[in-house]
Amino acid sequence: MKGQEQNLLSAIKDMINRISGSQGSYFMEVTTAHTGLSLDSIVIQEDGTVVTVMSGVDSEGTAVDFKTVQNIPAALQQGALLTVPFGSSITAFTATTGSAIGYTKGE
Repeated sequence: MKGQEQNLLSAIKDMINRISGSQGSYFMEVTTAHTGLSLDSIVIQEDGTVVTVMSGVDSEGTAVDFKTVQNIPAALQQGALLTVPFGSSITAFTATTGSAIGYTKGE
């Protein structure tokens, strides 16, 4: 039972870190290709932001085009929250207009 309790506490800690953004953030300016990231969520900062790339890996380490898989629309509104499944990571992000803040994945 003690192992299960440890696993549960670890999962709760991971979720709190993800929700609070306590692992840090990264401001992403327009037209710059941001690569080598390790993010679990992105918040759009301006109306009309157009995302051209949002890709990464799933929990198995398989490459995923999250923009396509999650059917992200052509233009997003300020405050839009883009997340990936638990255990996945956004490793590349590009927007042709607008800006965004990415939240660092807790390890």
